[in-house]
Amino acid sequence: MMDSNDDYIVDGEFQTRRRLEFEGRDNNIFPESNTIDENEVRDYEATVDITKKIEVIHGEIDDKLILKVGMKFQTEDEAYDFYNAYAYRVGFSIRKSKGYKGKDGTMINRIFCCSCEGYREKNKKDINLKIHHAETRFSCLAKMKIDCRQIGKYQAVEFIAHHTHVTSSPNKSHLHRSHRKLTPTQSAEIDLA
Repeated sequence: MMDSNDDYIVDGEFQTRRRLEFEGRDNNIFPESNTIDENEVRDYEATVDITKKIEVIHGEIDDKLILKVGMKFQTEDEAYDFYNAYAYRVGFSIRKSKGYKGKDGTMINRIFCCSCEGYREKNKKDINLKIHHAETRFSCLAKMKIDCRQIGKYQAVEFIAHHTHVTSSPNKSHLHRSHRKLTPTQSAEIDLA
């Protein structure tokens, strides 16, 4: 399997699409249909590979460290830290998504999602850009939803582990935004510089 990036222009817009090329494999996984697009086959194979990778990683991680629906947390930050630690082991970055507050201002529920969730907005100024940024949003489905309505503590009410993109290896997880942390020593060195 080889990774490659395709750069192309569609309707006057520059786009980058990550593509997986499989060498020596038969791409015809739907023999009964002759109208399947080659990109659909590649996307299907990539999804199957990603699902298998998540299953393998879950097999290597201690069960206590894998999120399960019904887990309870004292605070929203504790839930974020737990999901971020899980994301570190799997190889992706997370961010806070939607959240709803009650009338008294306390957080009722919150969704933490993969940083690749959604799509980037199209900007009219992109036509004039000389350097285009790589696509970072792939409509990823991975998320965790917590709720505080029923028991007074935050409880995980939804967990989806499936990604629509390739996750990084755990030894490169420290490069993701949600995992970058400065130690007090590093921040002191920055202040002195």
